[in-house]
Amino acid sequence: MVAGGNFTLSGSQRARFVAAFRAHAGDWQELGGGLGGPVNALGASADGKVFAGGLFTSTGAGDPVSYVAAYDAGAERWSPMSGGMNRPVHALAVAPDGSVLAGGEFGLAGGEAAPGIARWMPD
Repeated sequence: MVAGGNFTLSGSQRARFVAAFRAHAGDWQELGGGLGGPVNALGASADGKVFAGGLFTSTGAGDPVSYVAAYDAGAERWSPMSGGMNRPVHALAVAPDGSVLAGGEFGLAGGEAAPGIARWMPD
């Protein structure tokens, strides 16, 4: 289970805006170093990939992302998604085919015109 929002702590543990529940330990921990600002929306694919959209332009480690990011479980870090957006993302969903849908204040997605809605196909 993953939670995102406008928080920087989970209990006494650092959790910059996104955290994952560890059932075996019964607690939450920061996911992939966190993100650089509030998370408005999360989505997860059937194969366990996690996507976040929000008010952030960097990862918790300082790597640039533009309002949307994908979590790489193998590397345990967040990465950009195809150039991202030019303004905040407020909604995210993962369709049955694995594509990621985003809605928000943006007019560009990956450098292409996308007035408030965009779709990424999985790699």
